[in-house]
Amino acid sequence: MSSDLDGTIVSWNQGAVNVYGYTAEEVLGRSAAILFPPDRLQELKDLLMELRQGSAITQSSSERLRKDGSRIQVSVSLSPIKDEYGGLIGVSAICRDISDQVRATREIQAMNAELHRLSGQLLVLQDQERRRIARELHDGPVQEIAAILLNLDAMCELPQVCNSTVACDIVDRTRKLAEECSRSLRTLSYLLHPPMLDELGLATALQMFVEGFSQRTGIEVRLRLPEGLRRLAPDVELALFRIAQESLANAYRHSGSEEVEIRALLEGKTLAMEIEDSGCGMIVPQGPHTEGVQLGVGIPGMQERARQLGGEFEIESAPGRTVVRVRLPISV
Repeated sequence: MSSDLDGTIVSWNQGAVNVYGYTAEEVLGRSAAILFPPDRLQELKDLLMELRQGSAITQSSSERLRKDGSRIQVSVSLSPIKDEYGGLIGVSAICRDISDQVRATREIQAMNAELHRLSGQLLVLQDQERRRIARELHDGPVQEIAAILLNLDAMCELPQVCNSTVACDIVDRTRKLAEECSRSLRTLSYLLHPPMLDELGLATALQMFVEGFSQRTGIEVRLRLPEGLRRLAPDVELALFRIAQESLANAYRHSGSEEVEIRALLEGKTLAMEIEDSGCGMIVPQGPHTEGVQLGVGIPGMQERARQLGGEFEIESAPGRTVVRVRLPISV
């Protein structure tokens, strides 16, 4: 279609008939305002004013009105119409109905929003389940093994055992197995949910965790936290702890690094934390189709924890250096 500088429609082809439902006879000589919803009439006025002032012709997406009163989403491409002397006398508009694409995009956005909502619920449920299992391990098997150790100590006092080298050896080996089992269960319980995180906060929980991690793996971990770091919101402390935990696990399993540094910095209303190793590096996912949905596992789980709290998450990696960065808003 095309119009003069006052917005009067002067040409209308079959494509315009198909998009808007008006025949050429119904629109020629009428104002293009009939194609604009009442709440968008100012858009037409602004466009005509820009054209008269010689402003650049724009290309944009907008909303238009069909003959039957229904609204459609259109992509509009405008070109100037000039007379033989180069003077601007009108505008040619190519409009394409993109309602289906816009509707599909909105549906995808709604599904993504629902996915993120369910992702947040899944993380909460996962943490609750970890806490429950940790408590049951501590209150159940760990205590039962402690009772077994007491019974083994009592057995060592029995004459039948004291007077038998074979019996003493069996009891001694059984006691060592029970002690090892108890240590493993306590470690597992702590990794599932460290009680220090609830009781004393992030700084203490991380300090205890990295000490145990270094003992178990032989990897030196340097922890640098802001002096006098106060308690943060429980969900923020849990997210930072889990991201540090997962990053250290990845460094142990994949990087080959002999050292890791965890550092945190308060920046106004934001806490930034970095976990850096000096290992072999990794391929960092890039692009809109690489964000994971396997929540709670590796990088996707860390991404989702940061997203749920309105934070940022990124990984920078090259041979010899990988840095995991997370920034979370905190209340002050």
